[in-house]
Amino acid sequence: MSLNRTSKRRVRRIEATGKSNPPEVQESVEKPNSGAEDTSATVRSKRGGKARALASTDNSVSKRPRNQLATEILENLSKFPHCILLTRVGQFYESGHPHVWLSDHSSAEVSENLVQQNNRFVALCEEFPRPAQPGAKPSFDRRVVRIVTPGTLIDEPFLNHYENNYLLAISSDASSLTENDNLGLAWIDVSTGEFFTKCTTPESLCDDIVRLRPREVVLPRKMESVDSCPIRTTIHEECSVVTYFDIVPPVYLQPLAQQTLKFDDMSSNLLEYMPNLSAPNKEAAEARMEIDAHTLKSLEIREGVQEGGATGTLLSCVRRTMTRGGTRLLSRWLCSPSTSLSEINARQSLVSFFHARPHLRRDLRDSIRGIEDVTRTVQKFLFGRGSPGDVAALGTAMSTWSLVKRRILLERELRWKEGDGSSDPEWTIIDALISRMEELPDTSGGVNTPQELFAEDNGNTGTGGLLTLKLSILHTKFQRLLKKREDLESDLQRHYNAPSLTLRSSPLQGLHIHIAKSKRDAAEVKASSAFTVVSETSSTCSFFHQGWAQLGSELLETSQNIALAERTAFETLRNEVKTHETQLRQNARVIDELDVALGFASLASDMHFKRPIMTDKLRGYSFHVVNGRHPTVEDSQLHIITGPNMAGKSTLLRQTALIAILAQSGSFVPADHAEIGIVDRLFSRVGAKDDLFRDRSTFMVEMLETADILKRATPNSLVIMDEVGRGTSVRDGLAIAFAVVQHLYFKNKCRALFATHFHELTDMLGCASNYRGAGAFRKVRFFCTDVQETEAGSFAYSHRLRPGVNKESHGIKVAQLAGMPPSALAVAHKVMSSLESDVWEPSFSNCALRALGESLVSDASVSSSFGPNAK
Repeated sequence: MSLNRTSKRRVRRIEATGKSNPPEVQESVEKPNSGAEDTSATVRSKRGGKARALASTDNSVSKRPRNQLATEILENLSKFPHCILLTRVGQFYESGHPHVWLSDHSSAEVSENLVQQNNRFVALCEEFPRPAQPGAKPSFDRRVVRIVTPGTLIDEPFLNHYENNYLLAISSDASSLTENDNLGLAWIDVSTGEFFTKCTTPESLCDDIVRLRPREVVLPRKMESVDSCPIRTTIHEECSVVTYFDIVPPVYLQPLAQQTLKFDDMSSNLLEYMPNLSAPNKEAAEARMEIDAHTLKSLEIREGVQEGGATGTLLSCVRRTMTRGGTRLLSRWLCSPSTSLSEINARQSLVSFFHARPHLRRDLRDSIRGIEDVTRTVQKFLFGRGSPGDVAALGTAMSTWSLVKRRILLERELRWKEGDGSSDPEWTIIDALISRMEELPDTSGGVNTPQELFAEDNGNTGTGGLLTLKLSILHTKFQRLLKKREDLESDLQRHYNAPSLTLRSSPLQGLHIHIAKSKRDAAEVKASSAFTVVSETSSTCSFFHQGWAQLGSELLETSQNIALAERTAFETLRNEVKTHETQLRQNARVIDELDVALGFASLASDMHFKRPIMTDKLRGYSFHVVNGRHPTVEDSQLHIITGPNMAGKSTLLRQTALIAILAQSGSFVPADHAEIGIVDRLFSRVGAKDDLFRDRSTFMVEMLETADILKRATPNSLVIMDEVGRGTSVRDGLAIAFAVVQHLYFKNKCRALFATHFHELTDMLGCASNYRGAGAFRKVRFFCTDVQETEAGSFAYSHRLRPGVNKESHGIKVAQLAGMPPSALAVAHKVMSSLESDVWEPSFSNCALRALGESLVSDASVSSSFGPNAK
């Protein structure tokens, strides 16, 4: 049976009519739109007919169960009514619907559809054999060993290897929250074991959720009954799955008040796979640049605005990492850059070290290319999972770690021999990184090197073979017995003139000799007293032979001993991994940081980036960037930028913000020179669209974002704002734009870039001939972009920024580029000419404006464009 991919995404509404329709499985998850249609996976039965949606399983079956399997299914459904139950029966999973059975592969696809796409919970019920007398019919105990939820994925095939899969818990002691109340956040990636905590506020909660992108959120049970809970509202706006539990903080988290991860939630879902958790890492708000939710989206740092996905994002453009763990770390650094000057300088020094040594950089990148995801592999072992292949992968990773250290030491030795300053201060940073790598003891069980973890599969045991002394002896014995079997078979064929004679073993007939062509080859065998007939057909026959019975028994016993020894050796190595999981995680983290640094160095080499100078002092509101991929931005507190549409104002704003993010992430930046003061918070008001679902117009969305910036920006923040005040009347927009600039300048006192088409704003700020503000606005600078026109009437955008004010927006040129009909463009040009003439005054009455409109329509050259032949 296979999953119907077309119907996987089909949306089905379950109508609660009270008639014969089965009631939908009730979940303990809360979804953003409770009135929206439910989604479900649809599968087909073995007969080809479409089965009912799994999501509509009827848990309240009125008929009495007819067998033990049905009884166990009903019992498990009663224990986990919020889940879709998959019960293992042999090599298949029973889905709760007649004739619908899922293989392991199909169950993974169904789980992906239910968990990843539809945020449903799937309970996996496995079978365990009961002790039974020989020959008795086997029986099983079936119990749910795990509940697969969006936030508790371990090693599912649909788990994204390049992103963290967070489970987030939020707790508060306050019954009714205000903006100043503290919230405790704790989040964990169950697949990697990374565990963090943080204190935040309700107004910053949305920013944290957008940054972390949790797949599941856990809230205290008390919040479920609150009618208007701001936390729930925020979570629902970001489309997260919510579960509720009675929170009891762990002992070591008690001093942190609300910083409580929902251990109850994890243990109730992971069940028999629940691992021991290490103490969390506390994230200090002041140690990371805070990027608000809108800015994180509008700057397209991790996900595109238009079509989603990573294409065209900052992450996709700067990513040069070679490992999965390195990619996840890069994403976290870009979404949460550091504000620690020492940490930023350390990262950039490491990038500078590898940027200056291209051969070393290339060798190290080749070494770590394709290395397994050690963090997630170790986590699988802690869950009691993992395979011999995972052990081999860890062995390869350990070899790579040693290779990396040796290559760096070799580079230092070569530089020392060449007299090239191996004691240079640049080596201090690489020494500090490598010194963090832990020395791991030799693995147990007789394995001397990582390469010896596995031997070649001999094709008979089917398990490969861990090289221990005992296993080596057993494999030698097994090969000797196999040679005896070949010799015995050849001797019997030759002695009894029976070419079709073979030595076989089967559960029904045991160890026996089989003759495929009995009429031709069985005569001499039947005549011998050494053979006893076991079975016979018209064309074949089977015999018992004492010599083969003894040899075959020895072969089976040796094979079983090999399998047992391999399992024992594997468990020994698994326990060894658990014992040294802290060292393994530490080394994996070092390699991740090394991978990011090597990637930044390659990026700087490929794109000709330069190392920025970072300072933790404002130094005259320092943000000095010269000739990057975009024009110069000079020192000042606030920049007013004017210029034509499509001339690059919005691009400049975004570029400035992205340079700050790259610099504080540890990367070089796209500029000839950059000197940047540490940015504690980054805000943007760039682009807007309406939010009809929440009854918000485009202008309302813009004002909400603007209000949030004015309330939260600090003197160390960086704000970029584009066309604030658009979408309303000219007078209202101009008034709002000036009020925002005044607040940013005097109240927030932050660095800001303010792009606008309200040219009157430059006069209100007192723009002088040197393009600086006057009086109280003396720290405001004015810049603009231009359009270059030719005598032939064509034009081009310069995309260069210069000091000055450009009071021409050239909107009609953009309309021309967009392909507006010539007739409409002609009208626009005449209107513009009339408005710019000496006759026109802004104070004209309504009558004057009406007269202007009538004159344009009555013009023969214009009115003809509205005739039947107009184009």
